[in-house]
Amino acid sequence: MEKGGVSRFVDDLVEISDDVDALKAKFDELDLAPTANNIINKGSKDPAWFSNPNISQAAKDAAKNRSQLRKNLKTLAGDEAHHALPISAIGESKIYQDAIDVGFEVNTKANGINIKKFSKSLGLTDGVHASHPLYNRVIDGMLERFRVEFTHLPTYTKSMAKKFTEELSTRMLKELDILSKQKGIKVDDLFRQGEGMGNLVPDTVYNEILKSFYKKY
Repeated sequence: MEKGGVSRFVDDLVEISDDVDALKAKFDELDLAPTANNIINKGSKDPAWFSNPNISQAAKDAAKNRSQLRKNLKTLAGDEAHHALPISAIGESKIYQDAIDVGFEVNTKANGINIKKFSKSLGLTDGVHASHPLYNRVIDGMLERFRVEFTHLPTYTKSMAKKFTEELSTRMLKELDILSKQKGIKVDDLFRQGEGMGNLVPDTVYNEILKSFYKKY
């Protein structure tokens, strides 16, 4: 599997390519994927959404250059560079695309954090970063909610998308630092409820981010 030639359900395998358990989980998700975006362009290394002329080259370049996050964060062995707003969301979210178009930096510390790798197969059981489909879905949901609520307004601009995206990324980097790095809660458990889970509530997080957005925009 080559970098870039994956769907939204598997394109973060670059970060976990040597993790057999996570690979299996990702392919299980792919088998269940119902949408046309979850395929690879025939004869291409790029995901299907790269052929969409309505998505800017800047957004496509951000996805192609995802490995730059490791370089920018100076990620050490045993850690993985985690995008607070997943690369997979770029192909799905107009808000993410608009934010990138006006300068949101996907592959920098503004959207990334080093987190310890988790892998049963490699014996890295004290880590917290592996496949995180639930985390991705929640982030996708918040980006989509903002799109529905704001893009129909005559006052909507791409700068609004950038500001919201920055607020969302900043909030998630804070939660990842406190809950995952400091407390050892797995990334994909941040929005799960119960003992040992992150217990974040998507509606609450979204509304708090929106409140901050209104104050600064």
